This record gives sequence, C-alpha cells and structure tokens, in this order.
Amino acid sequence: MNLYNIEIFTQEFAYRSGMQVSEIEYEFDYLALSKKKIKLQGVKAERGDFIRISKGSQRFCGIVDGVSDSDTKRVIEYKPILSLFDVNVYADLEVLKKESTSVEQWIADIITEIYVSSDDKLQNIAGLSVSAESSTIGIKTLGLTESISNLYEIMVNALLYHDIVVDADVDVQRKTISISLCKRAGVRYIEADLPNVIEKEVSIKKNEEALNKLIVVNEENPSERLSYYLAVNGTIGNDIEEAQRITPVVFETKLVTVGDDEVFEDVALLEAVETLTPEKYDNLIEITLLADDELVKPLEWSIGQETVVLHKKKEYQTILTGMEIRKGTVKLVYGAVRRELTKKLKRRKK
Repeated sequence: MNLYNIEIFTQEFAYRSGMQVSEIEYEFDYLALSKKKIKLQGVKAERGDFIRISKGSQRFCGIVDGVSDSDTKRVIEYKPILSLFDVNVYADLEVLKKESTSVEQWIADIITEIYVSSDDKLQNIAGLSVSAESSTIGIKTLGLTESISNLYEIMVNALLYHDIVVDADVDVQRKTISISLCKRAGVRYIEADLPNVIEKEVSIKKNEEALNKLIVVNEENPSERLSYYLAVNGTIGNDIEEAQRITPVVFETKLVTVGDDEVFEDVALLEAVETLTPEKYDNLIEITLLADDELVKPLEWSIGQETVVLHKKKEYQTILTGMEIRKGTVKLVYGAVRRELTKKLKRRKK
C-alpha cells in the first residue's frame, strides 16, 4: 500500500523532518486560497518552512504558517505556495492584447518582475524559477479592465478562460521553487452514475442567468451604437437570427473609446467578445470515490484537467478545480461555481 509522504524543508531547502502516514485529511481549492492544518506526531517544523505532501503522482507543496502542540501531536498550519501571488500588481493589458503575446508568458513575466528580478533585493524569492510550458493567444483579456490587478485572481481567470494552470513544486535537489504555467494534455471522461461513485452532485448554471446581449455605444459619438448577441451555439454577432437567440434577453450597455487609428465596428466587436463569451465552466460537479478506486484512479488526477462528466445520458464539459481527501475517499471538485459563502466572496471576479 502506498503511503502519504510528508516532508518539511527549511527556506534554504535543507531537510528538517518528515514521516509517512496511511491516511490524511487534505483539501485544496484552486479557486479559493485558505490555510489548512495537519496533525502529526514527532515532526519538526517552523514558520516559513516548506511542507510537501505526496503520494504517487499527487504532490502538494505549501508554506508553514504556524506550529502548535496539542496533548499528543504537533499541529502544523500551512498555506498553498500560490498564496505568494495574492498581491496586487501592475499588469499591462496592452501587452496581453498583442497577437505575439501568450497568456502563459505574460503571467510568467509578471512573476519574474516582482519576485525574481525586482530592484528590491529583499522582495526577490531565493530559488524561485518561472517557466511557460505552453503558449495560448487569448481571445479575452482574462476579464481584466484595469492595469492594477490581483495576481492570484489573474491566475484563476487564466484557468477558467483558457485552461491554463499554475503548478508549484519544491525541488530540493536543485534548491528551487519551481513555478510552471501549462495546459493539461487531453480530455478525461468520468461517469457519475456508476456504482463506484459513492456520492455526487451536479449543479449546472442556466444560460438565462448570463449576459446574452451587449449594446455598445461610441463614447465620443453616442449616436453610433451596435448591438451584439450570443447565439445558442456560442457564436457572437450583430446579425444573429431570432431563432438562434438566447431568451430571456439579459443585456448590458457599455461605452467604448475609439482611437484615431481604430474603427468603431472593430472596437465594438472586441468588446462584445470580451463581455459575451461565456465561461464554459459555470458549473459545480462533485464526485466522491474511494481513494484506491481502480477505475477512475482519483489520486492520479491533476488540477486543471479538462473533463467530460457523463450524467443521466448528458455530457457536461468542466475542469478539475479542487480535491478533498478524507478517510480513504477522494472528492473531485469540478467547475467555477462554489456553494460556500466564504468561497464565493473570495471569487472577487464574480
């Protein structure tokens, strides 16, 4: 039987302590950073240390935020390494809009600027390395409208708009914190109605809850305006046939500024694409299985894996955004929707 391997390293990547356990309680939600606690016996740790939890291909790396002792065990509180990026940064949207700029490299450059090559040497993180493993030219500017944005929220939007995930790992041999931006290969399928599924929930956001019409007005010439529509097949245009329109109509009006070398129709279309392109992961699907399930092998899944869930003879396209491990079971959490109020509040984009 494979055991969970728990290791503690100092900020200088020196091994401090570790142990193996048969079971742990572990939760990670890519869409809502939060601190977690783990109780261990005889493990040494200090605030600021790295903690690495691994089993098979599953690996989670965090930063120890606090250590306390109970009657019999040591309680280690830790936060995901991605919490390093929960900061407001300057994000040049004009650079992102260029056809030569990939979303992955754009985010990697921001991380490099603030934590690798910053003029403030004390701000730089020793051993941090950043790489863009894939290249995606975005059709949306990640839902951003301002040049000052939260870097972690940028990463979340990159996942929901373009399937780009940020992986973090502690490489002790190379003494680096490795940050990579990539897209998972292929699409995996899972059948929610098979007997091996212990528990499931499938909650799909209805189309009528989202915008399906945008009225674009030229700020310099208000008499110049165009209406764009989202069709049932996902296309966006200003001449969609009524039979292809989504009803009831949910609309919004926006002003745009047209530059000297721009045409209103082009600016309006870009605004319509930015606003009306639906988030394809507006759903919450939770599937609980045994950790050692040989059919699905849930511990081999990775955050950011595109997935088709088969349920009641329908197919739902989604993406793995969270995972919970408890008492020999694994709950796979898909989609961008969350039930808990605290997590909803953390989804500032929503």
